[in-house]
Amino acid sequence: MRRLALLVVLAVVVGGAVYIYSNLPTASTAVVGAPAPDFKLTDTKGNQVALADLRGKVVLVNLWATWCPPCIEEMPSMEKLNQLMAGEDFVMLAVNAEKDGRTVVPAFLKKTPYNFTIL
Repeated sequence: MRRLALLVVLAVVVGGAVYIYSNLPTASTAVVGAPAPDFKLTDTKGNQVALADLRGKVVLVNLWATWCPPCIEEMPSMEKLNQLMAGEDFVMLAVNAEKDGRTVVPAFLKKTPYNFTIL
């Protein structure tokens, strides 16, 4: 009887895992040598930024978070790079990866403002 109960539990767990895995949203994957998958995000000023609109430019995409010390440490050098590349076909996009980014980023930028695009 125990063996049958164990098999039933195992079948339910495996079946549930297969169901969950098969229903996960699919994401575009990057392919070396191909254009990057498109995305649209909102910047800190409320503007929509689409990667497709930047085709033909050099785009630096940086993923960051306000709680990440290395992320915070690299931002001044990103600001310098953005200033050096002004006037070139270069765009810097800093994509905040926090769930509550819309609430924590404005407070962060009040303390430490940057001129590159923050999404």
